[in-house]
Amino acid sequence: MKALKGHPSSHIEVIAQHRMWGSLLVFVFSMIASPALVSAEQNASLSPRAQTIFLAGTTDLKDGSFPAAVSAFKEFLKLDDRFAPAYLNLGLAYHSLKQYEKAIPAFKKALELDGQLQSAALFLGIDYCKINSPEEAVKPLEMALTLRPQDSDAHLWRGRALLAKGVYPEAIFHSQKAAEAYPQDLSLLYDLSRAHLLLSQQISERIYQNNPRSDWAHFLLGQAYQVEGKNDLAIIQFRQALQLNPRLRGAHAALGDLYLKKQDFHDAEEEFKKEIEINPYSYRVVCQLADILIQTGKVDDTMPLLEKTAMMKPSLGCAHYELGRAWMRKVQFQKAVVHLGKAVALNPTYAPAYVLLGQSYMKLGEVSKAQAAFQRGRSLRNQQLEQLHENIVSSGGSSSQSALQN
Repeated sequence: MKALKGHPSSHIEVIAQHRMWGSLLVFVFSMIASPALVSAEQNASLSPRAQTIFLAGTTDLKDGSFPAAVSAFKEFLKLDDRFAPAYLNLGLAYHSLKQYEKAIPAFKKALELDGQLQSAALFLGIDYCKINSPEEAVKPLEMALTLRPQDSDAHLWRGRALLAKGVYPEAIFHSQKAAEAYPQDLSLLYDLSRAHLLLSQQISERIYQNNPRSDWAHFLLGQAYQVEGKNDLAIIQFRQALQLNPRLRGAHAALGDLYLKKQDFHDAEEEFKKEIEINPYSYRVVCQLADILIQTGKVDDTMPLLEKTAMMKPSLGCAHYELGRAWMRKVQFQKAVVHLGKAVALNPTYAPAYVLLGQSYMKLGEVSKAQAAFQRGRSLRNQQLEQLHENIVSSGGSSSQSALQN
């Protein structure tokens, strides 16, 4: 918590800190007065009545009685209109009532009287964002970060303001800082993802404008469309890229991904094969192709490719997993156990591999090993479901964001 200063009555400290729990924004305020230490000058600058009203306002604010807090601080300012913390707390009360247009002038006045009030700068920037004025929000949020460089909420809102302004590289920097502070907040990951996407589109458009015949221009536009879910437009761009450069790495793999989403296994298989022909070290594509071949009953076609890949890159867990699946289809459970065992050793949190390992052990009559594998697979699945549930529940859990989005 930070003591807010800025008035000759320095014996009074208003401690303001915002914290989120669910959608409730809680402000903690305290007033520390030591009358024995108050000088004659300080007594003259802040009357006992003013102190009483200010204390009542902070109590109302703490208790969530925001209209009463507004009334108290407005009454206080009739007695002393040079006390910066009163404007700050008035702004916080208006903010809590979602009366952002009224909160903004209060925060501005607080900063005019005391340029060190970091909370005033922070909430001024936030409330400009709330009324859809990101261009006005950037400067106070920059001030908030200058005063407190590690303030995650200032990074969060400055990232959003810059994103709205189209300043994507800086938006990415600040959004990354916020996402690191609140790793369970999925909306911050969305902010970061969107900033990267828009930057990619901006760069793609620049490349396209400079050289519309470039294979990379079409490829990058295809990727942008793919991320947005505009799959048909993405396919067109990747096809155009390949017309310009038939051996462009990544284009056939991208087409394979898109056909896979369409459940078009035949075209996906053909595209993945072409990608591997261009780039034999595209191990992710090898595993995707193997999955299709096994699903469509072409186990014999996939075995040589998988065995070669596993030999080239023994640490590739997906190659061993797919080999295990293939050997199971060929009713070679001992060989399946070998590769599935390697798959779980390389990726100990991959639940499906434990399930297939358990099934293979059962076929071999090794019941105790099968039970252990099944138990581990169930445990991992339960943990993953619990983590998913926690992520959903806490998706609005950053310290200012949840309430500020209400």
